[in-house]
Amino acid sequence: MPGPILDVKFNADEVIAMINSKRRKLVTAVESKMGEVMERVADTFLEGKTSKVGMYIDPRTIDWGVQKLGVKSILGYVESRDKGGTYVITPVEAKMLVFFAKSGDLVRTKLVNRPYLKGSKFLPEHFLEMKPWIEDQLEDAVIDAL
Repeated sequence: MPGPILDVKFNADEVIAMINSKRRKLVTAVESKMGEVMERVADTFLEGKTSKVGMYIDPRTIDWGVQKLGVKSILGYVESRDKGGTYVITPVEAKMLVFFAKSGDLVRTKLVNRPYLKGSKFLPEHFLEMKPWIEDQLEDAVIDAL
């Protein structure tokens, strides 16, 4: 009877070391890419590229970042602190503002006092719109790391 056609020998310690090395490289790549992605998500929100609302939100109320949660999880986030208070809208080239109220009444006034927009209301929709792009970016980071 002939001997084995294929004889594979390996050192388990070397295999484990190689896997650990790849894991560190993968975590580092994903963490770095997650930072770039979250920054871009915040920027596009404030530029109003997906939702025109973002360009009317105070950029100082938007934070983004990346956190490592233990050994296995990386969390990327964009969050909004809602700004309290109001701002005034006044006419620029006319003497009065004219618009229809929610009730349907015609309103004529010299100024309107409006509450600041709440970014937290619009961020979830922005994330949903950007989800395919976010997934593509993170998949690319994983493939490049391997």
